[in-house]
Amino acid sequence: MRPPSAHDEVTHTRQLRISSAFVTLADTLVTEFDVADSLDLLTQRCIELLDVSAAGITLIGPDGVAHVMAASSRHAQMLELLEVRTESGPCIDCLRTGHPVAEHDLTTETSRWPRFAAAAQECGYRSVQALPLRLRDRTIGALCLLDTGTGPMNNGQVDLAQALADVATIGILQHRALEHHGQIAGQLQTALSSRVIVEQARGVLAQRGGLSMDDALVRLDGYARVRNRPLTSLAGAVVTGTVDLDAVLAHPTTPAAAPMPSPRPPPLTVTTLSSNQAMVLVVAGSIDLVTAPVLHDALESAATLRPRLLVVDLSAVEFLACAGLSVLIAAHHRAEDRTCLRVVADRRATRRPLALTGVDTYLSVHDSRAHALTTAVTSAARPGFRS
Repeated sequence: MRPPSAHDEVTHTRQLRISSAFVTLADTLVTEFDVADSLDLLTQRCIELLDVSAAGITLIGPDGVAHVMAASSRHAQMLELLEVRTESGPCIDCLRTGHPVAEHDLTTETSRWPRFAAAAQECGYRSVQALPLRLRDRTIGALCLLDTGTGPMNNGQVDLAQALADVATIGILQHRALEHHGQIAGQLQTALSSRVIVEQARGVLAQRGGLSMDDALVRLDGYARVRNRPLTSLAGAVVTGTVDLDAVLAHPTTPAAAPMPSPRPPPLTVTTLSSNQAMVLVVAGSIDLVTAPVLHDALESAATLRPRLLVVDLSAVEFLACAGLSVLIAAHHRAEDRTCLRVVADRRATRRPLALTGVDTYLSVHDSRAHALTTAVTSAARPGFRS
């Protein structure tokens, strides 16, 4: 019997990793189920086992609306959010048809999803493959695989990715089948809240360690897996300060795929506009733990001028975390009776966090800047969304 060659060793190691991935995903069928953990695991295993640079997952909620549930990087998350917001892209087509969708060269894509193709290229990706999370004729989500190179994935890799997605789908559907419809809605809401907690934890670690958001996620995820601890549980401990942050930061950054040089998302910007007794703060970018102080400082500066009406326009905000909501609530509390504070939220990325947390019942929220400026100040004290 011949001794094993180097090729044999590599093949054997890969087979063990594939087997381990299926065992871990299947383990969710019998243990305490966490949708956020399961989908995070699926994206990480895709990066480790497939020749792709990034992965993301969009899931259909009980309300029939698509939600971005997991992403292996910030750029992948931004692209998934763009698809959901514009209702256009490979994952959206995959959700609608229940069939795989692919584009092997995004540089030539100009007809199906021009905005997605342009944004993907700006992030450094050149090809995409979307696969359904489907059981028989029921599609509950889509797995998006992005790569920096052009050309199709080979059939073996596509089959492996679909098999991983199928196992995750079975786990989600079995869990749903055991719950009452109302409990399902609550569980998915918890999953959405879990994503918020994970984002908060990433921000805390990024700020504490001077890291990028992607590196912060790698250390958070690695620390959780080494200690066999649910990602959302560890994220909550990071946010509340009940875990040693330096120990988490000390975990080595060993992502399976080498970091890809690509443009960083623009920082948060706040532009001040004034007219008569009204002042408008036009906010653009993402509001999280790292960028929330920028908005806080802008609101503090505006408050010193004591305008009769202060409008915070979030129309160009791509992501609104709890840190941003806290800044808005604090500004509303400080304004008291001397300044009427109004918020413009005209897109899902901002309206949904406001609604989920109930902040829209506390602040004066409007769907356009024009409406916020023209509504009589005397009626602005009534909270809730204004249409």
